[in-house]
Amino acid sequence: MKNLSVHILLALVGLASAYVVWTSDESADGDGDGIVVAECTPDHVTRLTFTNDRRRVVLEPRGEGEVRAWWVKVSRNPDGEDHPHDVEFVTNDGIDEYLESIAPLRAVRSLGDVAEDVFAELGLDEENRATLEVVCDGRDDSFYVGGTTFGGGDRYLRRADGGPVFLLTGEVVRGLENAEFQLMQRELHAFEMTEVTGLVVEIEGSRKALVQRDPANESQAAWVAEDDQDRINELYGNWLDRISRLRVQSYLALDADPGADLEGRTDVEPVPVLTLSWKGADGEEIGHLEMVKLPLTRPVYYARSEATRAWVRVVATTAQEVEDDGRSVVGLPPIVRPVPEAPTPVEGAAGTEGAEGAEGAAGTEGADPGDGLTPEARAAAVAASGRRPLVPGDLRPLAPAEPMAPVAPMPLAAPSPLPMGHPASAPRPTSPGRAPSTPAAPGAGE
Repeated sequence: MKNLSVHILLALVGLASAYVVWTSDESADGDGDGIVVAECTPDHVTRLTFTNDRRRVVLEPRGEGEVRAWWVKVSRNPDGEDHPHDVEFVTNDGIDEYLESIAPLRAVRSLGDVAEDVFAELGLDEENRATLEVVCDGRDDSFYVGGTTFGGGDRYLRRADGGPVFLLTGEVVRGLENAEFQLMQRELHAFEMTEVTGLVVEIEGSRKALVQRDPANESQAAWVAEDDQDRINELYGNWLDRISRLRVQSYLALDADPGADLEGRTDVEPVPVLTLSWKGADGEEIGHLEMVKLPLTRPVYYARSEATRAWVRVVATTAQEVEDDGRSVVGLPPIVRPVPEAPTPVEGAAGTEGAEGAEGAAGTEGADPGDGLTPEARAAAVAASGRRPLVPGDLRPLAPAEPMAPVAPMPLAAPSPLPMGHPASAPRPTSPGRAPSTPAAPGAGE
């Protein structure tokens, strides 16, 4: 009850403060759109850091020129030390909107000075609070982030160096708390297929140029070979559909090579799979894609595009389909993949024990069970399995089942006659114009 009373009291104080600001000559930030608590613009943000008791999230720009992008690093150690499950990734198009919501950082309203003995109720005490650091052109603004308001999604906010308590819109904090789900670039391309007019495919030195007819009309768009534009080949469209289903599993560091995320695989060189160059309406490149694989027992596939900037690991099953069909697109023979051999059955293994025992019991102990092994190799396999070879005495025939006593048929009771006046005893009605049927005389029709 105390917790609810504190939240209600602070809500009333906040409403009173908002009314004072609204009726004053000037708003708190000059435009009436909240209270600016950290002055900055999206172009001047250097770094954003959010830390709670479970994780540390850092948002910052990396790279130069075409590879410059906003990166997020999520560390499972709040102190920032490296952790095996740390993840780094490039942000998607939603980063622009998010930066506008946080630079400048605006509070919904001020709740004024709050006594420290209620900080625990607000989640602003040392044990429960999170921290938010906004670095803009070298200036560092640090805040404590508390819990959510009662019945709402706003968060309590207070400067780390003291001062009044503010209400901060919850979207600002959720964007960093759930960065993997809200900000990660999982698509390999940011453009739409309606913007694409052509594609150049290169695989193992073979090249194929494709053209998309009527790209602006999704229902009529079709892919054709540049040198044979009158014939539609469904192979091209189906293959490009598979490419569109490629998704990012994980990111490698901006300067890391394929395989850097695999322990003990630094000696395996990546093998090029394909290179794609997407063309726009003016014939200029609007996107590119490189895909390589590590030729392990189970190949691992990586891709890099204009959207990811860095190498990313992609789903292997889809990537293998893209590789196989891509060879057909450029006219290369398919890859012959080894078929895994079936395991050799071993005597004494589950499912064969009874069969072997049955053979011995029937006097066929020396018969070849059809496993292709010599008697010596079979004995060695059984010894390696740790099982004792079966002998005819291990299995005994089952005792014959006792015969069941015959079941006497149950006599059926004769139907009782219907009483006079029963509906079922009345004559069946006939159709109009049809004479009622009369019972046949005895012996008729014989």
